[in-house]
Amino acid sequence: MSLVLHDISAPAFLRGLHSLSGLVDKAIQSGVDEAVLMDARLAPDMKPFPDQIRMAAFSARSCIGRLTSQAWPKTDDAEATLTDLKETIACRSRSSRPRTRRPSKAARHAGLSCVFLALS
Repeated sequence: MSLVLHDISAPAFLRGLHSLSGLVDKAIQSGVDEAVLMDARLAPDMKPFPDQIRMAAFSARSCIGRLTSQAWPKTDDAEATLTDLKETIACRSRSSRPRTRRPSKAARHAGLSCVFLALS
């Protein structure tokens, strides 16, 4: 039996990023003042909305990168509009798509069969 790392972790991150994308779509459609939303906080001690999106996207790309020993996409995290936030979410979603990588020589010798998610 092989362990497919993608089946364990990436779908959860993709669901979360898809939900965030939907929330940003709703914000765009609602007509709320973008400047107000970009500084919105649910509680006084929370970071603003764009930072919450960035942290969620960073968590997804860095976790997958660390689990697969791959570099993850680096960004300057300077989103200023809701459209920029949508692009950030889409970039992180693309980086979580599956791509197989051959197991190492040591893993093959030990009889381990793993399929890893590699960042594209």
